[in-house]
Amino acid sequence: MQFFYDTSVVLKIKFGDSNTYGQFVWLINQAKFYQVKRYAFFDAAFFLLANRPTDTVTTKVVPMIDL
Repeated sequence: MQFFYDTSVVLKIKFGDSNTYGQFVWLINQAKFYQVKRYAFFDAAFFLLANRPTDTVTTKVVPMIDL
């Protein structure tokens, strides 16, 4: 999600009876590792929402040096 800079992406992870607490903790750790800031949990599903893209364009102008 963070690699495509698309803020309309939502990842839905549905939990069932066969899922363990360890799998839930793994998911939380992955979300923290990838710095997911927006999420929701309802109806036994975990929704990860894409972060807003950061401005990666620099506005610094490097002056030219005459030799």
